[in-house]
Amino acid sequence: MAVGKLRRSDRAMPEEDTTALLQRALVGRIGTVDADGMPYVVPLNFVYEHAARRIHLHFAKQPGHLTSNLKFSSKVCFEVDEPGPIIARGETGCETSHVYESVICFGRAQVVSDERERERIARLFLRKYVDQHMPDRSYKPGLAALSIVDFATVEVGIMTGTRRPSL
Repeated sequence: MAVGKLRRSDRAMPEEDTTALLQRALVGRIGTVDADGMPYVVPLNFVYEHAARRIHLHFAKQPGHLTSNLKFSSKVCFEVDEPGPIIARGETGCETSHVYESVICFGRAQVVSDERERERIARLFLRKYVDQHMPDRSYKPGLAALSIVDFATVEVGIMTGTRRPSL
């Protein structure tokens, strides 16, 4: 099956719903592969910039699977999901389903080295995770932790959104 082709096209989400899920989700999972072909998936905080079709990832600035894999291959898969209730669809236990929405993106990722861009991305994270989700929190200006974090930007090539609605 081709990358980005939905098996269940009847569950495809409109682009505006797909974008909305990417903007409200707090954790996403990035999938990479190492030189031996071993896949690696890790949950990360992220920010999605819709106009640029970019996902910015936030992670520790130290050697690890993610940075090693990105050096090997920039090809990535990124996923977010939002689970809903488990529902009965019939009389037997097998006739059970789960309501959900999910987005999967395929693209290429690169660690951000430009300091001005790193600062801009850090401010996007502050806006999303502090200003939007903790509006009453006051904090000192500046980016005190910028030297110990890294960012990677995913240039999204293909994006699909799916949902399993309730009955």
